Amino acid sequence: MTKKRSEITEEDKWDLTPMFSSNEACQESIESGMEKIHKILPYKGQIEESPKQLRQVLDLTLKTANLLEIGYVYAHLQQDQDVSVSENKALYDFAVSCYHTFAAQVAWLDPEICALDDATFQTFIESEELAPYKFYLEKGRRQKKHTLGMAEEKILALSSQPISAIQKAYSMLCNVDMQFDEAVDSEGNSHPLSQGSYALYLQSKDRTLRKSAFENLHKEFASHQFAIAELLGGSVKACTFQAQARHYESGLAAKLFPNAIEEKVYKTLIETVRENLGPLHDYIQFRKKRLGVDKLHAYDLFVPLVEGMEKSYTYDEAVGLVLESVAPLGKDYTEALRKGLKEDRIVDVYECKNKRSGAYSSGTYGTLKYMLLNFHGTTRDVYTLAHEAGHSMHSHFTCKNQPLQYGSYSIFLAEIASTFNEKLLFDLLYERAESDLERAYLLDQKINDLRSTLFRQTQFAEFELYIHDQIEQNLPLTAETMKEAYCKLNRDYYGEAIEIDDSLAIEWARIPHFYSDFYVYQYATGISAAYAFADHVEKRDGLDQYLGFLSAGCSDYPCDILKKSGIDMTQKEPVKILIDYFSELVERFKKLNSSL
Repeated sequence: MTKKRSEITEEDKWDLTPMFSSNEACQESIESGMEKIHKILPYKGQIEESPKQLRQVLDLTLKTANLLEIGYVYAHLQQDQDVSVSENKALYDFAVSCYHTFAAQVAWLDPEICALDDATFQTFIESEELAPYKFYLEKGRRQKKHTLGMAEEKILALSSQPISAIQKAYSMLCNVDMQFDEAVDSEGNSHPLSQGSYALYLQSKDRTLRKSAFENLHKEFASHQFAIAELLGGSVKACTFQAQARHYESGLAAKLFPNAIEEKVYKTLIETVRENLGPLHDYIQFRKKRLGVDKLHAYDLFVPLVEGMEKSYTYDEAVGLVLESVAPLGKDYTEALRKGLKEDRIVDVYECKNKRSGAYSSGTYGTLKYMLLNFHGTTRDVYTLAHEAGHSMHSHFTCKNQPLQYGSYSIFLAEIASTFNEKLLFDLLYERAESDLERAYLLDQKINDLRSTLFRQTQFAEFELYIHDQIEQNLPLTAETMKEAYCKLNRDYYGEAIEIDDSLAIEWARIPHFYSDFYVYQYATGISAAYAFADHVEKRDGLDQYLGFLSAGCSDYPCDILKKSGIDMTQKEPVKILIDYFSELVERFKKLNSSL
């Protein structure tokens, strides 16, 4: 039975008191932040007077924003630990509302900076007063050529709400309106099917259950395929409209420009993976043979090939393993993480009634970097702790080494530290494994994780590029054209061993990430960079470069931060390192299986 929160020991709950002693104290802090708006508004129309004026308003605006962000972090953590407490929800709603109000009140600042003439702007950023903000201002200034007049900007802002209705309609259709037939197992028993339970059924050893779940889920999506095709096409058209309105060459260019990410990064990822699909094809052939099936279907790709080796860990054991695994990152890293986990109580450990599901790391400048878990003691839970600890330590080093204006990091970099930690934990668990069966079990998990994160997300990225190209070239984008393209991609990526059927052809219709334009590729680039870092640390004495990456925050463009640390994502090497590692694991797995 799931425990009540009151039944969880205090040591296993996060301690939020370093931020605020109570909800009332948090609300008072947010209110004090809102009162500072009247000190910012007088600067409107005045920033061109001097660098000192601009420095003052930047300092005041960022400090006020940070004060409100701390209130937001406390409020959302309070709500997530027990979503049934109305006082927590009220505080969260208040924090969100106040931040949106604040953002609207200071929205004039960036356009006014962009409006400065070139000579004035150059004088400003070369001044002593604005030296700490030089890159911050230059990055914002890059948007000038894609910033429209006040009237046009207002129209684009007004268009965002009706455009967002596309994604909301898709979400309501998939999560509310759709009703899935129950999945049936090999003994004729029925099982309720939802998008949540679907992933669990695909891991079942009962192939009849896997097939039934896969076909029944996709059958429902197929029955709505024409509506979903219109929604996805509309979402792509919205991206194209916004890109063209701001004078970008494409939707991809528009999404990459703010962080100065070259299109070459996106396309090199796809090109490198396509050139090196042999190891994936080899693995798929091996999976088919290992499962002993005449035909391998998509519903056979997630079932474990090794079972009976699942271990159970206490939370203290998990903490010990994670701390030991990160020892290669040095004393400063290990001690900071140990202090957070064992002294500062930054983790809310166990599932309890009305607690938010899943796991995450959360915090902002000036707070501890908290982690929400729902720990049940599985090997996967230990990996989750390592993963979220990677995020928290990335944030810790960033905030420790950067000023407020550079005290965060971009989404492009976000998954590197977390997957790096997972790699370190895998190495430790594999080294400690007591039998070939346990080693095979660990390899099975890791290979499937890499397949899903590198190859599958790159396949998604290539499909996304296809649907955007179709719209931008005024070519038809229909349910049929998408099914045809999706089938071809699956054939290319998985090779001849996999069966392409009607259920797989419609899979694109259930992928919500396609409504977040050009997002998924970052999973693949992130894990590639992480394993390239691991290779550098293990083989090339690259620890200082990795810690430099963790400490860089957003003090430079993300690809430039990586280049300074020895990782060039415009080149094939980082992706190739990961593919070679994947191939090595597959060969290890095959050899172990031959002896089991």
